[in-house]
Amino acid sequence: MNFNNLVVHIAIGTIASLLIPGSSNGDVAGITFALAADPVAQTNHLRVRQLKSSKSSKSSKSSKSLKSSKSTKKSSKSTKKSSKKPSKEYPAVCTGEDVIVPDELAMFPEYLQGFYEVTSPFEVAMEITSTTAFLANIGELQLRGLCSLPSDDETYDYFEAVTDSTLLPPGTRGVCRVLRVPKIDSGEPITWTEYWNDAVEGSGESSIVEQGDGQLLLKFSNCPDLPYGDALVEATKIEEILPPAVCTGEDVIVPDELAMFPEYLQGLYELTSPFEAVLEVTNTTAFVPNIVALGGFDLELQLRGLCSLPSDDETYDYFEAVIESNGLPPESRGLCRVLRVPKVDSGVPITWVEYINGVVEASGESSIVEQGDGQLLLKFTNCPDLPYGDAFVEATMIEEVLVPDIVV
Repeated sequence: MNFNNLVVHIAIGTIASLLIPGSSNGDVAGITFALAADPVAQTNHLRVRQLKSSKSSKSSKSSKSLKSSKSTKKSSKSTKKSSKKPSKEYPAVCTGEDVIVPDELAMFPEYLQGFYEVTSPFEVAMEITSTTAFLANIGELQLRGLCSLPSDDETYDYFEAVTDSTLLPPGTRGVCRVLRVPKIDSGEPITWTEYWNDAVEGSGESSIVEQGDGQLLLKFSNCPDLPYGDALVEATKIEEILPPAVCTGEDVIVPDELAMFPEYLQGLYELTSPFEAVLEVTNTTAFVPNIVALGGFDLELQLRGLCSLPSDDETYDYFEAVIESNGLPPESRGLCRVLRVPKVDSGVPITWVEYINGVVEASGESSIVEQGDGQLLLKFTNCPDLPYGDAFVEATMIEEVLVPDIVV
């Protein structure tokens, strides 16, 4: 499988399913984080930099998705309703019956998140994050409901999942699939297998029906029954995020690509400084929706470069990060921050602390400069030096993805 043109789509604030439908047919300069974003874009086509297969991928320009944007806003509203945590309202157990739920998104177990190579019904790269999925150059999918099926299988777990998809024809909304994945403690390589009800999907019947009050009817009864038959979708997990390289203290020229954050830092955070808001971090992108202190501004950020700073600190790791943001004025591009986070094995709660170079940021100097050949000069020398002074950004992780309850 060729990953030279791998493109990954991440819609921040959106919880997405990777169940593949049938194959037949204002100015807020200085308020940024160690992340970055294409200006104003609600969703972005992102490029992965570090795959274990050592493949690189080409960047594509930001594109807007109305459905994704709406989902992002809905997810943000849900977060506000529940003390800034995302809603996890989906059927806890599989009953075989249809259910009505709020117009909100569900989550996949954390251990399933990552990159996959799809081999059936076609060859394509796909990525699962805590909230979003994208099939490279094909489409985006979202999870609306997930429940666990009882099974005597000692190796695999089975889930029923109702999903939205940009791949469905007009007039059809949602499909119901059975998803088979290895148990978290099985020791088996992580695979992703889907079974479908071809009669239902062939007829174009919707598995998601919006109700008069805005809630959604999820038709779990449209999922396939035993025996499931041949699998429609087959995929294998192929990627883990590599640790950042050590900082050299010099500016560097890199391809126009996005960098990645360590996997354990991905999730939802509660920001307490420089304002109160919710921050979601995925592997390359972050979104801070509906910032009240900024008049409801949606801040989106992308990471362009990340390196590890040497330190004798036994509890925390320090990184230099060059980022883009839709909160910067037009004449500025990019900032360089020092990010302090707990070591992965420190045992302390995960916090997110950023230090800034106040002089550089106040001057409006860009930390990202496009070169004549399209590559980018990342000015790591614009990051602050020791002593860092007071932290500018402070946040605490508030959410972990839960595994659905199992019927016994």
